[in-house]
Amino acid sequence: MYVFEGKDYSKEPSAADKKVFDEMLSAEKVLSEQSVSDERTLRRRNAPLAGLLPELPPRLRKPRKQLTPEELEERRQKRAEAKARREKEEEEEEVRRAQERRQRREELWADSNYVSCNIRLDSEGESDEDEDITMATDDDEDAADAHSLHYVSGDVTHPVNTGKKDAIIVHCVDDSGRWGQGGLFSAISTRSLQPETQYQLAGDMKDLALGDAHLVPVDDLQSRDYGKDCVALIVAQHRDKRNNLSGIKLSALSQGLERVCKTAKQQQASVHLPRIGYNTPAFNWYGTERLIRKWLAARGVPTYIYYFPRRKVNKRRRSSSDGTAPKKDKKSSSIDKDSEPSTSKATADTGLPNFMSGVCIYFYKVPTSEVKRLRRYVVAYDGDVQQCVDGDTTHVVIGCDKELLTKEDSSEIGESSGCHRVTVKWLEDCLAKGKILEPDRYRVDVA
Repeated sequence: MYVFEGKDYSKEPSAADKKVFDEMLSAEKVLSEQSVSDERTLRRRNAPLAGLLPELPPRLRKPRKQLTPEELEERRQKRAEAKARREKEEEEEEVRRAQERRQRREELWADSNYVSCNIRLDSEGESDEDEDITMATDDDEDAADAHSLHYVSGDVTHPVNTGKKDAIIVHCVDDSGRWGQGGLFSAISTRSLQPETQYQLAGDMKDLALGDAHLVPVDDLQSRDYGKDCVALIVAQHRDKRNNLSGIKLSALSQGLERVCKTAKQQQASVHLPRIGYNTPAFNWYGTERLIRKWLAARGVPTYIYYFPRRKVNKRRRSSSDGTAPKKDKKSSSIDKDSEPSTSKATADTGLPNFMSGVCIYFYKVPTSEVKRLRRYVVAYDGDVQQCVDGDTTHVVIGCDKELLTKEDSSEIGESSGCHRVTVKWLEDCLAKGKILEPDRYRVDVA
């Protein structure tokens, strides 16, 4: 079988045969490489010139510039500012779309004889929404000091310092139309059922857009001898289809406070607010407080911010843990129980410290500016500030040297033997260390 044309190929091939075989392999290899190169040249635009051009050297990538720490920090700040600007623009666009949807529904309200309680603005162009809220400077706060905020401890549903004038209670709600349970929701419902009814009706009529402020009277069950009380429900939160609740949207809150400011100036009423946004996602009290100053206090509207007195709640809990029933205060009512914020349950984990609980302070000969600053911290940390010395006073903070005290001063602050008379340094150190310090080294001996 190895014999072909009279030649036996079973033996070892000759050198000539090997040479011819190698030439055949070389020719086949050249043909295959040429076919592959022809396919590649067809993909190029200048295929006729592809074979004539020399092969270009590989392109070297330019090395990146090494940034200094200052340049890296500047880049990070620019990215953070751009992100904050985008988020603000998105919020403003969301508010604008919500207002457009509300205008389209007004025709349906006319058919259903529905009257909206939303406060209307005379001209949307007069608002100052273009002002950058998050990038404001301290100069704006100095201009607003002429009409400062008043921080008080009490129940916001029963306004204080109203005199014979009207009062507006501010409460932030979402755009779902479902009235909440507990906290300020229950306190308002105890005072009057009209806000809950009007809010649910507004939800059924699709009258809850971000930035709205619905003004509802609350004098049907309880009222004052002089003046009227109303609740302004500001739609400042969004609840999606999955029942996820957003935080307080500053753009919507700004527009709602603008509406409240318009009504307060028309009625010469005072505005009373809780600590808006407390214990909500992405809570920003600094931005919220700046908006309150901008739209209310700086425009001459008497503005009061309420801190709920958790001291009474702590007393009730301690007495119940001892196995004894708590004593009921004659001056208290069922409203105090219902007006407890729902966030008080999480005070130990997420709220402000309450190390000033049970402390009642009376400031004596302390400059007014210092009293305003220190009062805010005392109230925030669950303490009380009194206007005179009485049996409940625990500490008298004296702002002058002992040598400057007269006999009249000594008699005025020396009547109550159960309180400590200390210097302002004691309160400053307590606030700095976050606990009540022993008053011995700060004591002021009064004859």
